[in-house]
Amino acid sequence: MIEVLPRSEDERALWQATLDLAELLAGLPWTLVGAQMVMLHAFEAGAVPGRTTIDLDLLFDVRAFVGATDEATRRLQSAGFASAGREPDGVAHRFVRSLRAFGRASDAGWRVGRSSSIAAMPPGARRDGRRTPTSPSGS
Repeated sequence: MIEVLPRSEDERALWQATLDLAELLAGLPWTLVGAQMVMLHAFEAGAVPGRTTIDLDLLFDVRAFVGATDEATRRLQSAGFASAGREPDGVAHRFVRSLRAFGRASDAGWRVGRSSSIAAMPPGARRDGRRTPTSPSGS
């Protein structure tokens, strides 16, 4: 088990949002990525994490379950998240939800835990639109 020691109320709210999303998305093939995952690795190593992030980034395995992003979208929307559209690169979706939904009533730190980015990049695709080589098995 990794001991997470939030340094502020904002960090506590974001870790709670992480746990809430883990429960909401149970059974889907996803992983935490980005700054929050870096912080988790720091805690695991006993190091002091760097800056606090303001969002959660999730990556879904659309090879394991082709409809993963559709199902995640349905679950996020049913939990009060609203679509904030696609990222400018067109391969990720952004969802937002008020901090009040995460048990935080104040407006201070309103950006913390406000979004969840879902990357929906097909196998072999790159952000620049070119394809990367894959093996015959697709990996």
